[in-house]
Amino acid sequence: MASSPTQIPDTISEFDSSRSSGASNISYVTTTTLISKASAEPNTSSKTSTFSSEIPSLSSSFSTIVSRPLSPTLVSMRTTRTTTVTEESVTTVSDATDSAKHISSVTVTETNPVGAIFDTDTLEKISISEAVKRGLVDSITGQRLLEAQACTGGIINPANGQRVDIQEAISLSIVTYDMFNKLKPALKAYNGFEDVKTKRKMSAAEAIKERWLPYEAGQRFLEYQYVTGGLYDPEMGCRITPQDARTLGWLDLRTVLKLQDVKQHTKNLTCPKSKLKISYKDLLDNCMMEEDTGIRMLQASKESSRGISSPYNASSAPGSNSDAIMSDDPQRNFRSAYYEKVGFRGVEEKKSLEILLKENPLDLEKLSTFSQRFPIPSMYRIHVWKVLLGILPPHNDSHALVGGYRKEQYQDIFEALEVMRYINVSTPSTHIYLRMFQLESQVLPRCSEISPPDEGNEDFLSISRAMDEIVDDPVDCYWLIKCFVNQFHIKFGDSLPHLPKSLEHYLSQEEPRLLNHFKQTGVLPQLPYNLWFRRCFAGCLPESSLQRVWDKVISGSCKILVFVALEILLSYKIVLMGLNRPEGVVKFLCNIPQENTDAIVAKAIDLWHKYCGTPMHST
Repeated sequence: MASSPTQIPDTISEFDSSRSSGASNISYVTTTTLISKASAEPNTSSKTSTFSSEIPSLSSSFSTIVSRPLSPTLVSMRTTRTTTVTEESVTTVSDATDSAKHISSVTVTETNPVGAIFDTDTLEKISISEAVKRGLVDSITGQRLLEAQACTGGIINPANGQRVDIQEAISLSIVTYDMFNKLKPALKAYNGFEDVKTKRKMSAAEAIKERWLPYEAGQRFLEYQYVTGGLYDPEMGCRITPQDARTLGWLDLRTVLKLQDVKQHTKNLTCPKSKLKISYKDLLDNCMMEEDTGIRMLQASKESSRGISSPYNASSAPGSNSDAIMSDDPQRNFRSAYYEKVGFRGVEEKKSLEILLKENPLDLEKLSTFSQRFPIPSMYRIHVWKVLLGILPPHNDSHALVGGYRKEQYQDIFEALEVMRYINVSTPSTHIYLRMFQLESQVLPRCSEISPPDEGNEDFLSISRAMDEIVDDPVDCYWLIKCFVNQFHIKFGDSLPHLPKSLEHYLSQEEPRLLNHFKQTGVLPQLPYNLWFRRCFAGCLPESSLQRVWDKVISGSCKILVFVALEILLSYKIVLMGLNRPEGVVKFLCNIPQENTDAIVAKAIDLWHKYCGTPMHST
């Protein structure tokens, strides 16, 4: 990077437009502040003056005058956009024929999402997709960074900081076509989910409420929108506060408080510099800003700033020549206890799994036992699932060849469905997986009889939606869905009818009063058994919790499903005891609060061990 300072223009100006809809007026004010980080000139000053006007027509203009800071090319810079929404609402008084008009004003401040990655090893700015290719950013974090862009206004071109539509982003190689399919829900979170009846554009918050958007994905989008300026209303084309969203009936009080407490935001991203789990708000706070374009850049390096080796490097991947092995020295037990005490319980387990994955051929019995006794580290989870489900063979040296065959088969089926006009570019990925599965299972309906998937396909679609959230690559996703569904029905098809009775038995042991309440109110036969036992909690538990349950199912246990259902009932027994109507109980259990599901799954696994002992194989 050049050491000489880059000149900044004396005036930064921008043209923006506001649109008027009905009785609504919107005005925009953009403020840009440059703060020098040069330690040599601590007294460097910046002068900012802002001119704004509210005009009902389609134009508003402003300019911000900034003195030139004596700084290197990269400085700390914050660009905010203030949107003031004035809205007239009509309240009807029940005992009068007249209507009273109330005007409310809302002011929110917008900030840009992360737009690029700064490679600290090569000192260059690169796109998020390029950072994923280089192994600087893991694929899940890369997808979520792009989701944050998509749900707040469009994909950012890292070359100039401008927002572009998804087709242009693909043509510029900012995102791949496969990633485009994964970004569709995030794009709709900004453009709106169209109600098929009213043709009204629903926000992400409304889509979650109507169950058009999975809770975990929707919660991410709401957090991204909130920390960048507020929830987006696609009908009004502006941001609003969580409190106003609550007034509109989009959110309940608990969700509002959760959004406003940024310290409680989900830490579902991996910092590409420290390699630690972090929330999106923390990522924004750690960003650098490019002076010329205003792009927020996230620093990334292959070597962790905290001394933790990158989990994305090839040296730690299955089958690598890494020398990291678990020794059997006398201090091992002490280290295990110490790791668990300081919160790194999985360190020794991770080393054990790495040893198992280096064996050639792989010992499927040992892998199954490991997966049932311990949670699978996220960086190895998909690989282990593929081996246990038979997608990849036990011989490591055949993985590349078999993986190529799987991809070719996927492409052949996909192209056949396209030629037969069962699918097209607008077909949701989960429906594509369903048609592919039907074709391979020889149950594909006639083209003349084709119709949208019905309730009979909902078990498959629920599992597909959940797997699509977990797995990035569509080829891997399809094979995992197909083999998961097939193995589940082959192994456990005969056991499924008996799981409700097992749940009743264990509930009588743990909480007989709740069981009696269910029997007296007629709830017991109406519990959501299909959601729990046929869909394996897909659509009930968020991704992070669901993966731990599926670890056990894939490795050979369907009984874990009983104990997860049991722990849900035990965790909410006070609420359930207060509900006397079966439909109220079912509605609650189908929409349980999502914030403490990790704890529920952990307790369910403990109950499983308590009643079934240390699991070995199918239980």
